[in-house]
Amino acid sequence: MLDRRVFIAAALLLTLIFAACSDDDTTAPPGGVVQTVDSLTFSPPGGNYASVQTVNIGCPTADADIYYTLDGSDPAESSTLYDPLSGGITIAATATVKAKAYKDGMNPSAIATADYTIDLPDVAEPQISPQGGIYAADQLVTITCATAGAEIRYTTDGTEPNQRSPLYSRSFTVSSTTTVRARAFAADMDPSPIAEETLVIIGGLVAYYPFSGNANDASGNGRDGVPYGVLMATDRHGVGRSAYQFDGVDDYIELTDEASFDFTEYTISVWVRVDTLPIVPGPMQPGRYTTINKGSNLGNYTLDVAKYGGASYCNLSYSHRTATGNWAMGCTAENLYRFNWYQVIITMDTEINFYVNGVLACTSTGMTAPVVNDDNVLIGKLRSASDERPFKGFIDDVRFYNRALSAAEIQQLYNAEH
Repeated sequence: MLDRRVFIAAALLLTLIFAACSDDDTTAPPGGVVQTVDSLTFSPPGGNYASVQTVNIGCPTADADIYYTLDGSDPAESSTLYDPLSGGITIAATATVKAKAYKDGMNPSAIATADYTIDLPDVAEPQISPQGGIYAADQLVTITCATAGAEIRYTTDGTEPNQRSPLYSRSFTVSSTTTVRARAFAADMDPSPIAEETLVIIGGLVAYYPFSGNANDASGNGRDGVPYGVLMATDRHGVGRSAYQFDGVDDYIELTDEASFDFTEYTISVWVRVDTLPIVPGPMQPGRYTTINKGSNLGNYTLDVAKYGGASYCNLSYSHRTATGNWAMGCTAENLYRFNWYQVIITMDTEINFYVNGVLACTSTGMTAPVVNDDNVLIGKLRSASDERPFKGFIDDVRFYNRALSAAEIQQLYNAEH
């Protein structure tokens, strides 16, 4: 009888030991039914919002612990514990909130899910002044933003601005070609679009003729041109009344204040388009259109486009008069085809360089000084009693500099104008 009682006691002890070691944390109430933690609620509910939301999670079951995720994964007791006293979860960007509640002695709740789409208003795009363009002197840059209280971050090294970039607080000066980028930030708003302006600083500008409705000098130096016969035309960007068309007969533009264009060294930039090729007068004689000329009988400088033989394109030609005759060079390294716009640049110091669309096309082997003639500059024809070589086609954006620009500056000029 004693052995039977010992056996029963041992069995009861083992049962208690196994129950204590079990990983089931629920405790069955009388009747054997385990209750489940109540379903969770979100306030505000999931949906589309135009502002940052503070989300609170509620659970009717007292003293239940709530765990949640924001990355779409299912929550577990290893997830972030929700603190009902923290003031809620801040949702500043589109997110999926998932939550699950646990309580000792009860089954965990079902997973509750709420999707929040946050579409915040954008901060206004900053405004950079001056606008991008080509300038002959240092520029004072100012940046503004129409969104009240926004802070502006900017860069000048080509990188995109972010919240770690320099904070704009006052105007600053750029003394060389610079790309200014700016972005504005404000609380509870999406960052602004990135504003960008490239300021090309090239010194030595004597005159600039954009031909925007007239032949006036846009450099600020007041060296306006006088048009004769030429018609306003559409430029290479498709903008009307922003270039001049020459008829190849008697059209030209005259630039007064001739002494300002007497250079010992220079750069001349001009955009040209030829639709009808020059007529070749005879064997070994090229047909020519003059684009820029100063001085009679070739004078100080003359820039032509020339057609040789049966070619279906033009080449570049330069000449000027010297004390002993004429000095000339031709450039056949780059072909100018009909109906296309080309930027043609010529520089002179100790040599002549031709650039086409920002790329060096040819270089002279020497330089003989011109005889300076006291005549105004002509655009579109040669000052000659026998052969004026009238230009037939389109001319735009003529620039004169009193120095030979570097290859890097010429590339910058092309990038800014093409």
